[in-house]
Amino acid sequence: MFCYYCELEGGPGGTRYGIRQAVGVCADCGAGVCLQHAHRETAGKPLRCPEHARADITATERQLVPA
Repeated sequence: MFCYYCELEGGPGGTRYGIRQAVGVCADCGAGVCLQHAHRETAGKPLRCPEHARADITATERQLVPA
């Protein structure tokens, strides 16, 4: 299985150089992610893709902002 985000980026002229093997899947959407694109808050937490990791960060930031 290959990293979904590496495949989206692709290489020059449509080459497949630099497309990495996935080390796991996003707990939210199931997309395969490599070490570069996988995000984990702390050890033991599920892997997240870049899109869902940003969603978690912004939700946390919204909670910390005083009303």
